[in-house]
Amino acid sequence: MKKTIISLSVLIALVCFFTGVLWAQFPGMPSAPSADQPAATEQKPANQQPQPAQKDEFKGFSGKYTVYKNVDGKYQINVPEEFKLKNEGYTTDWDGPLIDSMACSMSVNWVDMAGVSSDTLYSINLKSYKEKKGEYTDVQPVKVKWGKKTALAFRVKEVTHKPGQMSKEKDPNDHHRWHLFIFGNGKSYTLGFAANYAAFKGNKVQKMFEEVIKSVELL
Repeated sequence: MKKTIISLSVLIALVCFFTGVLWAQFPGMPSAPSADQPAATEQKPANQQPQPAQKDEFKGFSGKYTVYKNVDGKYQINVPEEFKLKNEGYTTDWDGPLIDSMACSMSVNWVDMAGVSSDTLYSINLKSYKEKKGEYTDVQPVKVKWGKKTALAFRVKEVTHKPGQMSKEKDPNDHHRWHLFIFGNGKSYTLGFAANYAAFKGNKVQKMFEEVIKSVELL
């Protein structure tokens, strides 16, 4: 028994000796893990750096439109081919292309107002928006076709400064909107045309929105 223990001790000593020799000759060899140092796990590749956001490559509107008719709302509007229908109903909206890192959009909302005359709705709303000088500008009456006649309507633009900060211009990524209000068919219509401020400032959406506004008709 003693011989076996001695032989085993000698064998362990020899293994340790030769292992030490190998480490000395080949310093690049990994050391065996100690009891206090768990074995190394598989090394994972370092996290890749996030890629920069892809820039929009919008080159301009084609000038091609599709006529959209809403039977319940009794209106129609020309929609640029670059816009896609998102929701349809009392509020119908479309998402447009990415311009200056933000998608432009347009929407039509209508509310039944059969108990109030179009003249009254038009006068009240026009007066109200003319008084909101810190919020809206270019409040202008416009003509909207309604069969063989025209509906009462006006349009407005949001001011170019930040809300409540007359001396501070909007940031490029701030939303900017135009609105068209129409009164007819016993309804009140609100149309919105939006993009970020940079797109408006760069004159990239105005011509298209103007053409859409001209196309609106009540049925």
